[in-house]
Amino acid sequence: MECSRLLTLDPSLGLTRTGFPIADQIEGWNPANVYVTCHESGNDNAVYVADGSTGWYRVNPTQAPDGGSVWSPKANIVGGCKVVQSIEVTKGVHKLLIGATTGGQTISKRDLTVFSDLGTPYQADFTVGSLILAQPGQLAELAFITCDFVRTGISEPTVKSA
Repeated sequence: MECSRLLTLDPSLGLTRTGFPIADQIEGWNPANVYVTCHESGNDNAVYVADGSTGWYRVNPTQAPDGGSVWSPKANIVGGCKVVQSIEVTKGVHKLLIGATTGGQTISKRDLTVFSDLGTPYQADFTVGSLILAQPGQLAELAFITCDFVRTGISEPTVKSA
């Protein structure tokens, strides 16, 4: 059996095809290997859908200000990951735990202050989607783009156009 859908049940909307934006990415996944967890901890509030092998997709189902869902690119975990589960480790403290694909002995946790997977550093990378400057039939002039970044490593962020 192959998986290509992620459906959710919302009391106000009924059955919702939450996974539609990534359906082409999850096509062919074996449902027996897939893990889904809802994680709420401080600013990290999302649903994680793991393929049971290499990583996960993260969706914020109610992104401010309009409340629509936003999917992040796939997180490919160094060494892979089998299970992903949000666990209350102490009263009121939730951690996103990740089980290794081999050996069954390694359990990692998501930590927003560390930029490595099991000691292997990774680069931060993101893409900002389309920015609408004018509606069809209108004109817009763009004089400059300014960005504010906090330098936390040895390199500075760069801005590129497509």
